[in-house]
Amino acid sequence: PEDLLQLKSIISIYPKRRKNNSRLEDNYRKVEQWTTQEGASEGLIELWLDRLAEPININKASYEDIISFQNVTPVDAVAILKLREQMGGFRYQRAMRNAVGLSYYGYRNLRDFVRFDDDPSGQWHMWYSTVMKTIPSTNSTDEEAASPLTKNYPPDLLHKISFSNSRHWKFGMVYNRQLGEEDRYFSDTDIPEVKLALTLSDFDLGPVHLDRVILGSYNVTFGQGVVMENTDFRAPRRSGYGWQKRVPGIFTDLSRSQEYAFNGLGFQARLFNKLVFMGFASKNDRDAILNADGESFTSLITLYPRQNVGFLDTLPHPMLDVVNEVTYGGHLRY
Repeated sequence: PEDLLQLKSIISIYPKRRKNNSRLEDNYRKVEQWTTQEGASEGLIELWLDRLAEPININKASYEDIISFQNVTPVDAVAILKLREQMGGFRYQRAMRNAVGLSYYGYRNLRDFVRFDDDPSGQWHMWYSTVMKTIPSTNSTDEEAASPLTKNYPPDLLHKISFSNSRHWKFGMVYNRQLGEEDRYFSDTDIPEVKLALTLSDFDLGPVHLDRVILGSYNVTFGQGVVMENTDFRAPRRSGYGWQKRVPGIFTDLSRSQEYAFNGLGFQARLFNKLVFMGFASKNDRDAILNADGESFTSLITLYPRQNVGFLDTLPHPMLDVVNEVTYGGHLRY
């Protein structure tokens, strides 16, 4: 009894942690980095957080699923798919190391996001993050000094919140206000102008596997961004390293993009796991430079900050939300 009394003060007993919760806690540093140091591909962190909480079955993952993760290259993705077809599937993590062409970093960045069977049980996940900046995101002191429109205005502010249950559905919302920009509201209301997205994903409908259906804000990327890409952060080349990632397909958009954001309905599916087909339809307002007649426009424009104010405080015509764009299309690949 004396020994037990001495041990009692130095021993603690806790309930067993669920595996998914343990994974999130063990990767806390990685999650903290994702939510505070976002770059041009910031919209991808929602996908990475979802997969960290609810890993994807690598034996059912598509090329787009595998290539979407940080520092995973097309060569890595193809190596995984080839070995999976040869072996008939993976049963444990180390088996992926036998994939010819899979890099060390590709393996390291995949292993926290995948599982090797379906998880019949789902659990609720919610995360919220906010970022506030009081200086422009630039390394040039000259540019910072020459920003009269950013003075005497609220700071740059970003709020994101997401709810999900298992791998089948998710709801997300984001509000972004650029530095030097006034708060925005939906027309004739006091409701902040936010981006919303409801996503249903990973359903088997006979020979068709429904990757995702998105109602609200979404990203569309075809052909490495050459054929199609809707983002305010256009880059001719993305190396895949760090945040420089371009993911093909249709995904939920909770990024900072405003001007070229899509708002409507998008879907992505596979037939017999061979034929990939996607479709989308969007209707959203755009900022543009109007011509002298006040009706036609010269070009769309991305504004930072978004204001109907020039350096001389007046504009001949407004620029914010003056064009209503309807966009629709599809993509088929074998």
